[in-house]
Amino acid sequence: MKTLSVRQPWASLLVCGLKDIENRTWAPNFKGRIMIYASLAKVPKRFAEMNVFEVNNHSKASIPQHYSL
Repeated sequence: MKTLSVRQPWASLLVCGLKDIENRTWAPNFKGRIMIYASLAKVPKRFAEMNVFEVNNHSKASIPQHYSL
């Protein structure tokens, strides 16, 4: 099975369905189920200043309080 390595908190958001797009510099040639690996590296602190979820949030989903962005 294919595995995709993603930094936290993005890995958890992908699994929960709150993040449905993952952009990569390479073109995927695989369609189907994959496993998500939450890498040990975390998102840099400067991301906390950005409100990423308001940019393209088309759903009414809210960010869980226990995520520290």
